[in-house]
Amino acid sequence: MANLVTAEQQDLRDRRGSALRRARKAAGLTAPQLAQRVSEQTPGNAVSHHALYSYEQGKVLLSREVGQRLAAVLHVHPGHLLRGDPDYDEPAAAATATLDHAEAPPKLPGGVLELIDAADAAAQAGGVLVRLLRRARLDQVDHRGYAEVFHLLMGDLEAVQRGRAWAAVIEAGNEAGNEEPWRLSEAMRQVYATTRELLGRLVDPRGEAPTAYFARLMNDTDALARGLDEMTAAAARCGRAITGPADD
Repeated sequence: MANLVTAEQQDLRDRRGSALRRARKAAGLTAPQLAQRVSEQTPGNAVSHHALYSYEQGKVLLSREVGQRLAAVLHVHPGHLLRGDPDYDEPAAAATATLDHAEAPPKLPGGVLELIDAADAAAQAGGVLVRLLRRARLDQVDHRGYAEVFHLLMGDLEAVQRGRAWAAVIEAGNEAGNEEPWRLSEAMRQVYATTRELLGRLVDPRGEAPTAYFARLMNDTDALARGLDEMTAAAARCGRAITGPADD
């Protein structure tokens, strides 16, 4: 029989996971990027991004050893992450005040992190699509082979545009305190439009000669890559704007 987790133990998991998530967002890193840096830059066993998600979601308690390594890479005091650890509570108290009170901007409580997570997911699908298209051979471009990834990317972006977080950002508009979330929504909207247009052109070659068709495909792919880069950068800026500086 699996060991039951007490309410106190789960609360500690949640507090450490929430702190890790905020610090990672403030640093502008995806979970895979942070996992790679921790594994490469600190001594110890490799840390997977799946493990990071488990910590952030409160499924597993962030240990002292991993927490110290993460803090070193994120350039925060270990107490930012190791909530409840008596060795770190006192020095961390003042330093964590900014992160504790900046989980979301006043106009958009709780919703903007959802938007950033959606951008992270879309960036992963988009990156796969760009790699596939750039590796296409002139005589092997078949939209049927790419349809699944196109639909995955478009589905991710469509889903977030139907959500409450998106509606809150649009309702607040490009006003003070909402500039970065607004820019992120615009970048995501542009990626969706570029992806949809690219799929349409891929499906309908418009009678072009193979050479011209391939050149246009590469130009469109470059446009998508630029849009994904802007979306990722906007998500990073949004995270920093919400959580404040990663360390004093």
